[in-house]
Amino acid sequence: MKIVEMDQNNPDLDLIDEAIEVLSSGGVVLYPTDTVYGLGANIFNEKAVEKVYNIKNRDYFKPLSVCVSSIDEILLIADVGNHKTHEILTNNLPGPFTFIFL
Repeated sequence: MKIVEMDQNNPDLDLIDEAIEVLSSGGVVLYPTDTVYGLGANIFNEKAVEKVYNIKNRDYFKPLSVCVSSIDEILLIADVGNHKTHEILTNNLPGPFTFIFL
């Protein structure tokens, strides 16, 4: 385990590259949010997702939250449904919203 600190006003690109490498190789990162700390892993890597469940000691029947950086990424992991839903996403993101897709 490695603990690093980063200045949000002057991020260290080498540390960002290191975190990307950890995620790309199936590792897990811990990161702060505005309310709690989050565990990050590559959602497309089954072993990485399994690591998150194990770290959290979480039942596999309970879903995990997924963060994405664009609406296009949402389309890779969720059935957005109809045009109206896509329009709502487009009109409200980026923004301080959470959308839940079942």
